[in-house]
Amino acid sequence: MVFGRPGLSMSRLGMGVFALCSACSNAPSSDGAGAAGSGATSAAGAAGSGATSGSIFDDSQVPSCDSSKNYQLRGTLAGQRLAVLQFQATDLASHALTILVVVDSAVRTDLALDWSDPLAANKAIALTGTSLRVPDDQPLAGQSFCVTGGDFGSATPSDPSKGRTLLFRLTGMRQGDCSGMPVDSDLKGCIWRSPTALFPSSD
Repeated sequence: MVFGRPGLSMSRLGMGVFALCSACSNAPSSDGAGAAGSGATSAAGAAGSGATSGSIFDDSQVPSCDSSKNYQLRGTLAGQRLAVLQFQATDLASHALTILVVVDSAVRTDLALDWSDPLAANKAIALTGTSLRVPDDQPLAGQSFCVTGGDFGSATPSDPSKGRTLLFRLTGMRQGDCSGMPVDSDLKGCIWRSPTALFPSSD
């Protein structure tokens, strides 16, 4: 199943890829080694000093992304263990986050998260939707799930020149669209954004 996002054009995707990759050539080699290593590194260790305690920012199971592998997703879904480690184009708006993949000249949305609260740094925000497509190299390959619960947040980076990490947890899911059967979900992920990518304020 392909989930599209209204108003998201190929030209906008191109700008997202440019913003994503603009800092890659200058990224320190140690960043790449950290992303490719074990899952022990957590977002809690990478967060800036403004992160609040007792929330997504302190969850040691949330992975930490960097410029070499900017999308990670780990945990269990419908009884299957996922370990996603990819480099993908992303789009962040004031109330939504998407991961975008070009397939046969069309833009496919592999992850879409929405929230209603204002976007702000160092604040855990409850998710209100919307969908996840499981990557083709994982169990449940190509299957789509509706997001019904979870949270999202981004700590102020300790070094803005190294970019910003977005964190999320998916704790409520349904098979297919949102009328499908509920499935167990304990997924935790991160997305790295380059220093030139905007962190939009609330509309």
